[in-house]
Amino acid sequence: MTENESIETFLALSKILEEQGLGWLVEAVGQEIEEGIIEEASAKDFTQGLYEPRASVELALEPAYRRSINKAEFLVRREFTRGDQLRLLVDAVDEVISQGSNIEQDLGRFLKESDGPAEFQFGDGERPVNRRRQEEFGARSSAVQQLHQLLQELRQEIAQ
Repeated sequence: MTENESIETFLALSKILEEQGLGWLVEAVGQEIEEGIIEEASAKDFTQGLYEPRASVELALEPAYRRSINKAEFLVRREFTRGDQLRLLVDAVDEVISQGSNIEQDLGRFLKESDGPAEFQFGDGERPVNRRRQEEFGARSSAVQQLHQLLQELRQEIAQ
């Protein structure tokens, strides 16, 4: 996948997620992207020009370039590539959807085993109440599996 395709796909997926009420997920991934990747570096890496050193006054204060408390000489912050950014968003979507489905299935199993209520009402006070019967819990698992498979295919395209 080219850099432009990664950007377009990221923007399209972000738009879809926001339209579906998952803007919070897009924001969370955006924050992670802003933070970048923390890598170990040595003084040698800076002399070879792999990283741009910060001014000496900022050295002690700048979190993007500081001494590591581990064995590495320095920790540096690197930006995510466009492909990495898209992969982060895809992974986040997959995780949220899978966890939501697993929670729903576990809740459905628990309610059936404990002879819980047969019908539930869901609502946030702003939208109409959504009624669901106990039998409907876990009914979306096939759709979740299809989405998981599509996201897996997208991951493979990103890797190419």
